[in-house]
Parts: sequence; structure tokens; C-alpha cells
Amino acid sequence: MELQEIIDIITGKKPRYIRKGKCLQCGACCLNENCEYFTWKDKKAFCKIYKESNRPQKCKDFPANPPIIIETCGYYFYDRIEKKILKPREI
Repeated sequence: MELQEIIDIITGKKPRYIRKGKCLQCGACCLNENCEYFTWKDKKAFCKIYKESNRPQKCKDFPANPPIIIETCGYYFYDRIEKKILKPREI
């Protein structure tokens, strides 16, 4: 990694962590939110508005930063400084 890229990460011009993966609609991120759109369907977590354009931005952005403590989450992060993948509970 070049010095300028490290400086950009430290100063916040570039993110240190890059989110990868995809939402598996496990619903674990909604459990602590008391979300009105969260429900259970066929014994699986389900968001009633997941595919709607009016879904809250915080839901679209989740998780925005590590750590991910929910093991069922399909997202993970790549640490650009350490050059490694961070999976749940690794931070």
C-alpha cells in the first residue's frame, strides 16, 4: 500500500474497511431495533419492506462499519490496511 493511500485512510478520505458480501435477510440486525417491518415467515426472519424503495437508509447501509457481531449476517469487511478479511467477531 502506498503512503498516500494510508494517509487518505487515516484522514478519512478513504474508508479503511470495505463492506463485502450480501444481505441474507437473516433479520438479526432488526432484532434490537424493534422494527415494525420485521416479522417471521416460515420460521425465518423477514422484512416486509426489504425490496421497497422507501426502506430506511440505515437498513440499506447496515452494517456500515465493523465489527459485525451477528454470525448469521452475510456481510463481512475487508481491512485495507491489514489486507485481510474480517468476519463476525474478529475485530
